[in-house]
Amino acid sequence: MKKRIFNTAFMLLAVAGTVLAQHTDKRSNGPKSEMREGKKASPIERLADRLELTPEQTEQVEAIQLKSAKANQSVHNQINELEAKLQTLTTAETPNKKAITNTANQISELKGELFLSKTMAKLEIRSMLNDEQKLKFDRVKSERQGKPKHHN
Repeated sequence: MKKRIFNTAFMLLAVAGTVLAQHTDKRSNGPKSEMREGKKASPIERLADRLELTPEQTEQVEAIQLKSAKANQSVHNQINELEAKLQTLTTAETPNKKAITNTANQISELKGELFLSKTMAKLEIRSMLNDEQKLKFDRVKSERQGKPKHHN
């Protein structure tokens, strides 16, 4: 009996997998269709496409993003170290609440710094756009605020 249930479940999964594998999505070309085809457009390429940036503007955006990423790398590393420390503190046999609070506060402060740094980079990008591009940029930003973030 168990073998029969297992075989039935296996067959259903195999059929479902085959149907999903054969499903193709034939929508318009652009960054999203490139991602469906296995080619991933970079965030800067997607932004350049949506805002219709000139090559010069695209280079400026890349420079701003690179500068921001370099500046934020050490803060990201500090956050990762503190989060590992917090994990150790919270799983200890007898958790030290004062140390946990202190570590959590440090993480919050660093995340605040990151938020401010990213906001300043966005303002710098926005300042180089024309009026039409600013409207699109603001629209893209507001659309992203409603979407959940995916972390690895």
